[in-house]
Formats: sequence, C-alpha cells, structure tokens
Amino acid sequence: MTLLRTIFGIASLAIILVVPYAYGTTITFYNTGEAADGSALAAGANDSHYSLVSNPSGSTETAVATQRNVAWMASSAGSGWISPGASGNTSWASGSYTYETSIDLTGYNASTAILTGTIAADDSVAIYLNHSATAAFPMNAGFSSATGFSISGFRSHVNVIDFVVVNQAGPTGLLVNATLTAQPLTIAAPEPSTFVLVASGGLVTVTGVRRRQNAPRRLQGATSP
Repeated sequence: MTLLRTIFGIASLAIILVVPYAYGTTITFYNTGEAADGSALAAGANDSHYSLVSNPSGSTETAVATQRNVAWMASSAGSGWISPGASGNTSWASGSYTYETSIDLTGYNASTAILTGTIAADDSVAIYLNHSATAAFPMNAGFSSATGFSISGFRSHVNVIDFVVVNQAGPTGLLVNATLTAQPLTIAAPEPSTFVLVASGGLVTVTGVRRRQNAPRRLQGATSP
C-alpha cells in the first residue's frame, strides 16, 4: 500500500504541474443579459456589463435585457437578449447599434487568451477587438440560430470588445454566450529538470520502501557481530 501511495503521489504532482499550464484558467466573462450572480436579467433591467455606445439616432440609449421576439432563438440559462428596449417586438431605426464590453487580463498572459462562444443578432453583427475587426467575425450571423466564433490576439490588461449590430428594419437585438480562458502569469511551463527531480525523488522513495520491505528483520535482543 505504501508503494501505491508513493506512485499515486508522484502522478498527482505531475498533474498539478502540467494541467494549469496546458489548459489555462476560465476568466469571468459576462454574457449578454447576465446578472453579476450568473442568473438571467429580467426584461427591462439595464445590462451593466454592456454599453450601447452608438445607435442610428445618436441619442443616449442603454443596453437593456429584452423579452425575446418569437422569431429569435431561445437563450441558454444565464444569458439573454439585449436591445435598446425591454420588448423584442419594438421596431427600431435601421442602422448600426454598437454594444461594448471590456475584459481585464491583468495577471494573465494575454497571448494565451481565447474567447469562444456563440452569437446571434437581429439582423447581423460584426465583432471588433480593441476597435479592430477580428479575423473571423460572423458578419452574417442571424437571429434564428447561433453562430460560433473564436477570438484571440488580446493585449495585456484591459481589452474592449464591440459587437456592431446592423438592423435593416423592425426589431433588433443581440445575444452573446461565451467563455474566456487564459494562462495566469504565475503559471510557468515546468522545466525538464523539474520532472527529473520528481521522477528521481519517486525512484529513491520507491527504492527505499522496497529495501525496507526486503530487509531481514533482526530478532529482538540480538546483537551485531
């Protein structure tokens, strides 16, 4: 049993060293219509994680959790549609509506950050990272089904993401559901010598255990020659 515990301990240590580096850490990213506690906002509530920074009228508008139009795809738990108003049946002026959110990567390796998810919009949407069009923005994403996307190329500290929704006529809205991952700056790739030391330590421990198990037991009261 001691030998098995030793082997298990070595394997566990290797996993602890490698897994965080290989897969990164999930960082908080708020979906549209998501409250701070992860639940979906009620229709009409302001979405504090997204700002409606521009719209066709030029007036000040707020990103609001929206009761979806029957033609729009259903949202998943912890997300929801947003628009300038509470109802998905309201008609809005044609033109571009820019919804903006930010990501703070302080303490993370920005070059490893990846945002992956799905998006839907009425009528279409483009994604901009730090005011530059992303390499794979789904311009033709519609509102009846989700379109997948993946964004990389982040910079250190604060990043800005703009979702520019183009409304042809009638209702408009945006639905984003995504996950952000990145490797912490404190996690470094284990040096090869680390694995050598771990392996060596394991071999020494295992060898020591086997020697103790195989050593002849001295009779009580016996003296050395």
